[in-house]
Amino acid sequence: MTRKEKYQFLRSIGLSAEQARKWRDRKIEKLETKDKNIIMKYNKELRKDYENYTNKIRYNFLRQIGLSAERARNLRKSKKINVENLTLRKNKIVKNNEYNRLLEQVKKEYNKIYALSLETDIKNYVSKYKDVENYGVYTKWGTLTRVEPYKHETYQLVNRIRDVFGANEKQGFYLLYLMYRYNLSLDEIFNIIQTDPLYEIYEKEGKK
Repeated sequence: MTRKEKYQFLRSIGLSAEQARKWRDRKIEKLETKDKNIIMKYNKELRKDYENYTNKIRYNFLRQIGLSAERARNLRKSKKINVENLTLRKNKIVKNNEYNRLLEQVKKEYNKIYALSLETDIKNYVSKYKDVENYGVYTKWGTLTRVEPYKHETYQLVNRIRDVFGANEKQGFYLLYLMYRYNLSLDEIFNIIQTDPLYEIYEKEGKK
């Protein structure tokens, strides 16, 4: 295998250009098998380089879809999110067909992870409006849901919540209300969706 062929092969199994250039001039055990799993098994330093790069791509993908830095760090080693075919340029994931395919997969198969993309926006919303002044006879929540310009921003966030959780309008407002009024986290909201009778009642009412 020539240096060029070795470089191209290393790129094909998911190494970055920088890593492929580094390893094309190094001895790699079991390279003749062209089996990625075998090669990684017998070359610990190469596997470490590869995993570090993959974790970096996964972190940037998660940040790019909206997760906080802390959430992205905690999930950067989650191999169920296969980022092997993504392209990283200047710490930005290229939004090509592979990016869109993975995003749709995360939405469908790992809904809790995708829901975390709302977390920062919800925290900012709650912080921004926790001391909003009552408008006329309206409560704070009434002001946010019935008076412009607050109403528009509230509906936008509710629509995103509905999209993430597959919720109807009443359920969307209920979830945002709980996070606004009681400062509940998304982790607590996941539990409410599974156990709260009122959330189920809103689901039935939404079907009428």
